[in-house]
Amino acid sequence: MDRLPGRWWALIALNLAVLAGGIDGTVLSVALPTLAGALRATETDLQWFTSGYLLVMAAAMLPAGLLGDRFGRKKVMLISLALFAAGSAACALAPNPGAFIAARVVLGAACAGLVVMALAALQASPTEKVSLTWQAFAYLLLTVAEILISVTGLELAFVVAPQSMKSFVTGMWLLTVGNR
Repeated sequence: MDRLPGRWWALIALNLAVLAGGIDGTVLSVALPTLAGALRATETDLQWFTSGYLLVMAAAMLPAGLLGDRFGRKKVMLISLALFAAGSAACALAPNPGAFIAARVVLGAACAGLVVMALAALQASPTEKVSLTWQAFAYLLLTVAEILISVTGLELAFVVAPQSMKSFVTGMWLLTVGNR
């Protein structure tokens, strides 16, 4: 079996990172009833659980791009992956609604960095084929993940934190290999 070129491995790492962010933006709706009971959250808290993530993600996209331009896409991508893993862990350990919302805000900012740096990396790619493959793969994975979440329920939500850690380690290795 022939080995994949380094750019294809980098594309896979980008897909995994963006997939973790995409799943995290939608998976929470399945967990809201459980979270309401476990954290004694009000309806307002439940709205902020979802909206805080999406609001911060949308607001942080332009600043994430600026940071990528100023300090380098690789650094911002790796920091975003590390923040995403830390935010996922903080969500899992949150003792109250305020801590959970704060962790979701961190996740939103991290996801903005992931998405913007992934798109920037694709724009720097020399071939249109890579960009089209990434788009198709991302939509396919997100669709499959949403179907699995719908079928299995909350259990799949706990895949996101380990997934972000795997994406971080894989991304670090692949980005390092890609710069040789």
